[in-house]
Amino acid sequence: IIHLSILHYQPTPDFRDTGRNVRQYVNQHMDIFWDIFKPLMPYIAICIFLDLVITEHFMGIDPETGEPYNFVLFSIIANYFLACLIISWHRVIIHGPDSYTPMNPFKPSRGEIGFIAMAIGLTIAAIAAGGLVGAISALISPALLGLAIPVLVIFIIFIACRLSFYFPAKATGNDMTLKQAFALSEGYVLRLIFTPIFAAWKVMLLMLAYLLIGFAVLVILSMANGSLPFILGMTTEGSLIEFGEATAIVQFLFTAPINLYFSPLLAIIGVTVLSNFYQYALQNPRKDDNDEHYI
Repeated sequence: IIHLSILHYQPTPDFRDTGRNVRQYVNQHMDIFWDIFKPLMPYIAICIFLDLVITEHFMGIDPETGEPYNFVLFSIIANYFLACLIISWHRVIIHGPDSYTPMNPFKPSRGEIGFIAMAIGLTIAAIAAGGLVGAISALISPALLGLAIPVLVIFIIFIACRLSFYFPAKATGNDMTLKQAFALSEGYVLRLIFTPIFAAWKVMLLMLAYLLIGFAVLVILSMANGSLPFILGMTTEGSLIEFGEATAIVQFLFTAPINLYFSPLLAIIGVTVLSNFYQYALQNPRKDDNDEHYI
């Protein structure tokens, strides 16, 4: 029988036990999730809607696809508010829902800025590495490019898992370095990859069902009144394809459950898994590790 404290999360090493514990803990503390996320939700919604409106009215048409170029600046800003949820949820798991301090997005602390800056830096480094390897491989041989890309993806996933303990440490005021995070995460890579899938499979199925049913409903309604191009975000004027006037609203409403429920929920499930293994690694250090790895 798996025992799970209602207040404080109890870390476990096995991916099956951890997956079940994570689902149970998140279900028990959905009220905390909404307490944190509700103040952030309007900013995320506004950012996403602004991108849709700007894409519709101000972006040029891509001649290859016939669709407008996507404007994503405000979606990037929306990710900042999602990061606030992630930092806060790390504290819920590690400090406990009775004593955590949510991040104030308009008064970030030095540690919170460091958390976000490191996430941005590692993302840029991964993109740059992908571009460099892709360019070199393409110059050497197109066949080599097909081999280099999957190898690079596996390598990036591996490095991301080995460095991931930096983030729960940073979110909770622990000055762990990337080197220390890399050492602490040894032996946890496969668990960090597969446990979130096991923990979140129900949510992922629900999201898939929503997408399939929602899109089917839109297609059926649009075919009934001949507005399929409009529903899909396009109207035809001669040979020119443009966004319909109200497309931003339609797309926003259709994607709102994804952006404002499923994605944040999947994020906190992943955060709970990461914090679980971070705490377990701290509490159960390997015999050959130095104490400096666990500062």
